[in-house]
Amino acid sequence: MKIDRINFLFYFKIYLTLLTIFAVFHLYFKHTGGTDSTISEWLVNYKGGFTRRGLSGDFFIFLSNNLNISIRFIIYLFQSFFYILFVFLTFLFFKNLKIISYIFLLIIFCPLFLIYHLAELEVLVRKEILLFIHFYIYLFLIERRSTSLTCNSYLFTTLPIIALIWEPIIFFVQFYFFSYLLSYHKSFGKIDKKLIYKHLFSYSSFLLVIFFIITQDFSSTNEKIMCDYLEFNFNQKCYMSLNYLDTTVSENFNSLFVDIKFTHIARYTLVYLIGFAPLFLVLKCSSLIYNKKVLNLKNYYLLLFIPIIFLYMMGLDWGRWTNITYFYYIITTFHLIKINKLKINLFKMHLRLNKFIKKKYILVFIFIFFCFGWNTKTLYKEDIGSFPGYRVPYLFFKTLINNIN
Repeated sequence: MKIDRINFLFYFKIYLTLLTIFAVFHLYFKHTGGTDSTISEWLVNYKGGFTRRGLSGDFFIFLSNNLNISIRFIIYLFQSFFYILFVFLTFLFFKNLKIISYIFLLIIFCPLFLIYHLAELEVLVRKEILLFIHFYIYLFLIERRSTSLTCNSYLFTTLPIIALIWEPIIFFVQFYFFSYLLSYHKSFGKIDKKLIYKHLFSYSSFLLVIFFIITQDFSSTNEKIMCDYLEFNFNQKCYMSLNYLDTTVSENFNSLFVDIKFTHIARYTLVYLIGFAPLFLVLKCSSLIYNKKVLNLKNYYLLLFIPIIFLYMMGLDWGRWTNITYFYYIITTFHLIKINKLKINLFKMHLRLNKFIKKKYILVFIFIFFCFGWNTKTLYKEDIGSFPGYRVPYLFFKTLINNIN
């Protein structure tokens, strides 16, 4: 059941390289005339007044005006850079895994993770990619045994910037605290108040920005001023993400609860049960070792999920929320493995799997079907997509041939 690490890294490089080529290719054609949120989300700016998610748009406007380059092309360049950086950090993160098992392959190649962004081009390099990059760097600091002061300074200076670009990071900051607690705190039983207070202070600048975002009112008049600015200066009309800035939290709640049905909840319950199943198995066969004590990681993971529930209640993009949630859970899990906090009983894990599956060809079939046979859509109303392992390269070659001709 163990996989040769060298072979894994070789094929993982190929996989990531293909994803990068596909992503940069599609981003190029999307920036030329796309009308989805891939571009519109990055165009949000402060020209109509302070609004959530406007920092990146103002930055791109500044570059476009001073470099005399199309703002869409600038966004394309940054999107490509962010995606390449994300893929590079992903490879670096998994490169240092000492053991690769079959279950790990199911987790890493799960359609809720990397291939999702290409299976659903609507979400390709949306702003959450900055959360992924930010969390990777944070964990790298921990794994390289940086001081707690370094990690705290990193959070104090960068979290507010991320919040000004995409404020829903507030639903995932608990993963930063949890990782810090396990890495720098000596004992769950005896709390080092000084250490905890210093770390909590690192979130103060972030919380101040979040408070400012929540209390600011951005009306339809402000939105019109912003849209007029984009149309007059860049010939960009407001669409998709640009038209939702004046929406209140209560309106978000209402829009969900008016249309939600039992089938939607049932669908995503199955998505979690199936998509997270390999991770569940790892948690079932592992122990969180902390200060020579054995703790139940599942209980802590349930607590980490509580803030995320509110994100599902406030937005319609359940496919995106699931992708982000999956990222934080699996990256946190592998991080704990890498720093020797999570001890996995591989024999027990594989024994459980062997009770149901004894033929190697069945394992291969399960891998292909589980990892490349389905994917979630962007909105909670949409049905499950099929065979991204086929559709992603097919769409690439189809688009390529059409543009050559």
